[in-house]
Amino acid sequence: MENGCRLFLLSGSVVVLLLGCSTLAPREIAVDYKASAVDNQAVGVVEVVFSERVLPVLPLIDAAFHNAAVQSAAPELREADSRVQADMNDYLAEQISAVTGVSAVRVENPLSEVPWDMFEDSTPRVVELAQRACLRAKTTFVVIPTFRVRTPGIGPLGASNLIEGRLYVFDDSGVRVGEAHYTSDYTYLRGSDVEGYESTLLMGYRSFVAELVPLLLQPD
Repeated sequence: MENGCRLFLLSGSVVVLLLGCSTLAPREIAVDYKASAVDNQAVGVVEVVFSERVLPVLPLIDAAFHNAAVQSAAPELREADSRVQADMNDYLAEQISAVTGVSAVRVENPLSEVPWDMFEDSTPRVVELAQRACLRAKTTFVVIPTFRVRTPGIGPLGASNLIEGRLYVFDDSGVRVGEAHYTSDYTYLRGSDVEGYESTLLMGYRSFVAELVPLLLQPD
């Protein structure tokens, strides 16, 4: 079956038991609401900090073996994360500059950890971070990206991994004025496959950013 599902049939009656079956995750790219107010103005870009990776919990034995392999390769995986974070910061700024026609202003992220849902609510912390980013960039608007790897389950082809990203646009008063998101198709990898993790899974972000930034920022 697709997506790493396992199907068991028992004689006498049909009993279907799905183990390690992740829900369907088709490639998705969407603008929740467009940042029309940006309108070819200079934009600050906060450097991305990856949110915590979501590892599988079922099926128990397969997930345990997979997660142990991920842990054993943790130093190399973290190095891959760092390389792709650097590439993502450069590429996102390039794409924003291409759309706005003005150089994007890079802003260092003051956070060492970014919870995945941090920017979904306009908490005082989020408002202050957006205001400070605009102040440092000397811009009216700032883009704050989030990114994570999620591994919903394990199947015969390996672990089903996907990447998820969000782009939030805030103005200098800390109000969110735009938002977009993307989710990739599954990439099946062994937990210790560092090369595949970096080149096939993580670097897949580029196609999404190239498609999403114009939809989010380009004037109508």
